Amino acid sequence: MIQAYDPRTGEPVGEPVAETSDAEVDAIVAAAAAAFGAWSAFTDSERPLDTRQATFGRGDRAPRI
Repeated sequence: MIQAYDPRTGEPVGEPVAETSDAEVDAIVAAAAAAFGAWSAFTDSERPLDTRQATFGRGDRAPRI
């Protein structure tokens, strides 16, 4: 686990997060690179809508989340 600390006080900030392996980082970067072409084709006004759909799901599922 990785814990962030306030540099002024030395107190923990937030919750610890799990470490990520090199293989997991490679997979995340590959997925982002693969999605970049389609994402960059969206206009600035379309990107927020696409992000909400990706985050909350599509269709009637979104209001339940």
